[in-house]
Amino acid sequence: MTLSSPAHDTLIDALAESGYAIADTVLSPDEVTALAAEALRLSRDGALKPAAIGRQASVQLDPTLRGDAIRWLDESQASPAQQAYFRVMHGIREACNRELYLNLVELETHFAVYPPGGRYTKHLDQFHRSGARKISSILYLNRDWQAPYGGQLRIYLEGEQPEPYLDVDPIGGRLVLFDASRFYHEVLPATQPRLSLTGWFRMRADHPLT
Repeated sequence: MTLSSPAHDTLIDALAESGYAIADTVLSPDEVTALAAEALRLSRDGALKPAAIGRQASVQLDPTLRGDAIRWLDESQASPAQQAYFRVMHGIREACNRELYLNLVELETHFAVYPPGGRYTKHLDQFHRSGARKISSILYLNRDWQAPYGGQLRIYLEGEQPEPYLDVDPIGGRLVLFDASRFYHEVLPATQPRLSLTGWFRMRADHPLT
């Protein structure tokens, strides 16, 4: 299943106007279920690694700041469900390049599994002195998620200011895109395991999202 042109247009219009976009059912329920099963199997098999914060000399592991475990995807070895995900994401990348002139060249992405109580404190996805990550993406894989479970993505709309913010429930099949250089965000603790495919569209040189 791929996004239709009108769906692309809706996402691109939202990115251009607000810097973020949310779309549901970008993959079929069966594809989302298959991806969730892969994430859980990797977790059970010990194939996920605790996620770090920072990069290079400043990398550190601190579960009080970031509590997920991750596994990077290799598109050349993608499962059928992963192939469907990559088709949708590359379609979005091409639409961003066509309509927003972003020169996005690749997608880096990983499974992320948060245990109950796990969180990721407020941060910005774009690394200091590197503008390669332009658009952050999160595809949620949580079946039958309910708001009381928690685990919302909180997007801060005015820089590091505590308000205003937007809380997004991590409902299975929901895709969230946002400007990686603009929006601080955090993952709130949940009472249930929280699954996603988290990624970034990258470009070769700095280019503003307009």
